[in-house]
Amino acid sequence: DRYAAITLPMHVIHGTQSDILTDDIVTRMQANGPRPCVTSMGDCGHAPTLSRVQDIAAIRRVLSELTYAE
Repeated sequence: DRYAAITLPMHVIHGTQSDILTDDIVTRMQANGPRPCVTSMGDCGHAPTLSRVQDIAAIRRVLSELTYAE
């Protein structure tokens, strides 16, 4: 399984209303492979539009917490 072979850190931005990346898929992703951290965006479909202040703040927080490994 290619997903299970991923060794890099991952972070998933999850729109809770997505019909593509469902809650069940996110739960399975967290239990296997790189076990990503998840930021869920309420009242949001698959791709956040970043038109709401709280969504922009959440993305900025995620980006500020990323670490770079050489």
